[in-house]
Amino acid sequence: MVNKLDWLRNMVEVVKEVEEIEANTGKKIEPEIKDLVIGLRRWVQTQFSCEGHPDKLPYPWVDVSPEDEDKLVFLCSLYNTRQRPFPGMIFWAIQPMSKYLRLLPIAKDASLTQLQDSAVDFGKFLQKLRLPEPPTKETQILEPIASIEEAIGQRIPKRKALP
Repeated sequence: MVNKLDWLRNMVEVVKEVEEIEANTGKKIEPEIKDLVIGLRRWVQTQFSCEGHPDKLPYPWVDVSPEDEDKLVFLCSLYNTRQRPFPGMIFWAIQPMSKYLRLLPIAKDASLTQLQDSAVDFGKFLQKLRLPEPPTKETQILEPIASIEEAIGQRIPKRKALP
């Protein structure tokens, strides 16, 4: 379970780092996956990525180290639950590969363009995401709940206090 936020990285650092990374082909990171790579690298280390191509794998994907599985599950959960599911909604899932975890979109009958748009949206979501510091004696639980509600755009139902 993710419980420490010491893995959040500065956006300026990450953008500079990503702009310097070149894919194995010697090209810069493809434009339709770049926002997602930038967003993910604030939180986890990415290994490989592709924006998807009609003649190859027709969906965008990013490979992440298995050591970051808990963080990746947490981030996917935040993104996938940011709104109520609707027909045609694109979810992001984690598929184990031989040496990596592959983050990829799951949707029925979505076009490559729609999947790429979802990758950009997920990336921008991660780039803007702000999470609370772990609760202290002063903040207790109310401040973190408010920050999480703001991050996911939903209210968390209040529970009655125990007697």
